[in-house]
Amino acid sequence: MTDIDIPSRPGAAILSNAVGALSLWGLIALLAWTPLPFGSARPWAWGVLTAATGLLVLLRAAGDFIAQDSSEMPARLTAPAVVLFALALAWAIFQGLPWAPAAWQHPIWGEAGRLMPGLGLQPAISIDPNASRTAIFHLATYAAIFWLAFRCCQRADAARLLVLALGSVGTIYAIWGLGVYWSGN
Repeated sequence: MTDIDIPSRPGAAILSNAVGALSLWGLIALLAWTPLPFGSARPWAWGVLTAATGLLVLLRAAGDFIAQDSSEMPARLTAPAVVLFALALAWAIFQGLPWAPAAWQHPIWGEAGRLMPGLGLQPAISIDPNASRTAIFHLATYAAIFWLAFRCCQRADAARLLVLALGSVGTIYAIWGLGVYWSGN
């Protein structure tokens, strides 16, 4: 069986490189911004982080589609990690749904049903399904940031730039924090 050559389009490599560089710098900016608004621990900051991460993932995926380059790391090397992550995510989603057998549900749901009979509670494995959904979104955002870093840092110079930028940003935040601390705040 022979490989089929995909005809190269003029300018595809240049556009793909530009999208890759934009993705890398966008990731650096995103990771530099993330700790600023209270460590992104507020819902609005998480919303911005998730939306920006989603846009960067779409941008990087578009760059990969434009390039159609098969010289990157083969999927078979990352498939086990992807499958394990997907299983963990599916299990987390299942814990927040009311479909679990009664023996698996958290015991507090039975007590809550006895104390508040008219509420129509939907028992789940999770004691707080809303918090579980929030944690699932956080986990998916972390995975997207990992995927972006993995894709953007396939070349040594890009990886070096990301590490240098994150070290520099961390140093700036540390100096700023020490200055705030020493100023009596």
